[in-house]
Amino acid sequence: PLKSYSSGMLQRVKYVMALYDQPRVLFLDEPTSNLDEAGKQLVYEVVQAQKRDHIVIIATNEPEEIRLAEKRVDVA
Repeated sequence: PLKSYSSGMLQRVKYVMALYDQPRVLFLDEPTSNLDEAGKQLVYEVVQAQKRDHIVIIATNEPEEIRLAEKRVDVA
């Protein structure tokens, strides 16, 4: 059951659910929170692949995630 999953594993499950229907627009809020380095690298790779043919919108304060952006909007 999902109750027994770690926060990092739950984050991975959310990605599977979000990507399952191949959305045209992918909204990510702090996409690497609760992930180890391997999980973060996987997210970076997925985002790079998705943004080739889709719109990816990321809400983050993390410099590594900000570097994934082609365009940036700062909200104060």
